[in-house]
Amino acid sequence: YTMASLTKEINGKEYKFKFSIRFVKELDKLVTVKQDGITFGVGSAIKLAQLKNTNDITALLDILKVANETESRKLSVTDLSNWLDDELTLEDLDFLIAEVIEALETSNATASKMKALAAEAKK
Repeated sequence: YTMASLTKEINGKEYKFKFSIRFVKELDKLVTVKQDGITFGVGSAIKLAQLKNTNDITALLDILKVANETESRKLSVTDLSNWLDDELTLEDLDFLIAEVIEALETSNATASKMKALAAEAKK
């Protein structure tokens, strides 16, 4: 395993998406739960499950947005949403989801969570 990344051309420019430890930390901040006075970030577990189990487009948007935040060339949520809505066919979208899932399954930072999701789905 390594740190996985994807590069996509959007609006004529190349954008990189990295699935690193920083990505997991930032994704965890999107959804939190409080237990016994302690706040836990659970965004990565929830967003990865939504993407892997249901191909959830909003989870894809959140995952890509956070994966791009560490890069020097950043995409706005609006540009990313417009690209997903207007520029991709259904087949393109299915392929992108599969690509992102594959990257998440092979990245050091997310592989164990993706394996756990796969094992849970088999139950």
